[in-house]
Amino acid sequence: MSWFYAIQETRHGPISASELANLSRSGEITAETLAWKEGMEEWLPFQRVADRVFAEEADDLQKSAGSDSEESETSTVALVETGTCAYSNRVLPKSELVPYGDRWLDPQHKDAFVQQLMESGKIEGEATAELDRIPVGFWWRLLSYVIDYFVILIPSLFCMIPFWVTSAGVDLPYDPDNPFAGWTTTMGITYALGAFASFLLNGAYHTWLVGRYRATVGKMAIGAIVANPDGSRITYGRSFARWICQVFLNGIIGFLCAFVVVFLGAVLMGAIFAASGNDPNAGGIIGSVFLMIGAVSGGAILGMFPYWMAAFDREKRALHDRVCATRVIKKLRA
Repeated sequence: MSWFYAIQETRHGPISASELANLSRSGEITAETLAWKEGMEEWLPFQRVADRVFAEEADDLQKSAGSDSEESETSTVALVETGTCAYSNRVLPKSELVPYGDRWLDPQHKDAFVQQLMESGKIEGEATAELDRIPVGFWWRLLSYVIDYFVILIPSLFCMIPFWVTSAGVDLPYDPDNPFAGWTTTMGITYALGAFASFLLNGAYHTWLVGRYRATVGKMAIGAIVANPDGSRITYGRSFARWICQVFLNGIIGFLCAFVVVFLGAVLMGAIFAASGNDPNAGGIIGSVFLMIGAVSGGAILGMFPYWMAAFDREKRALHDRVCATRVIKKLRA
């Protein structure tokens, strides 16, 4: 089966496993280079498929040599154990590497690695190379939220049709001695049912699409997917938990932040108005109004920090991504 690989989001291939293995040996691809072949659900870093690639290379060499051909056709070749060179970040079979503490090194880079270690006094990177993914930036994520908002808006509006019909003045009995009966009660019930149906629809939208297709419509539009830290598919359960955190945890924290800022603004507004002697000419009222406007807008901005924290995170994670250990990353199409 043919392999494909991608460099800077440009796909190359198809090539054989042997050719892909040689690209790793030459350094043209590294541990983080994405690779894929037919039958795989998604593109994976070469480091995660290297065992299979080098095993297929060994199988091809065995078949081309004509040895044990009948056995090769009926048996599965054992995976070749691989390691990542701590200096070049190339993935090679461990038989072609030499150990250095808890690291692996290409023999030709051992001297350079030791020299680098002596000069810097530290080893860059981890013992196992981190599988880099391309995170989606804050503004692209904001665009996806806007798209999802409008996608879910229309069906949500349909859920509220009974409430609108009721509130438009449908001829229902009204008892002035019992304002919670008749028309008022019906309007309240239809609103509650409509809001609940809209809530369920929103939850189903995010849970099912992310669990099934790894992305909502908004994320599909910007070419993004939701994944585990290693880039693998998240489960429906984690997809639901992520949505719950986004709605409730982010909402509660956002509300508390906004409430605190507005409350402090109201206290200062009262102090300014009292200090002015209730004299509008002293600027108490005008100053208080501007202060309250600033408090409300500042509270709203601060209250959105569970979302805009993604702008400052190295992996562009919002709060619900951190809690549920998910990432929003670019999708490379097969």
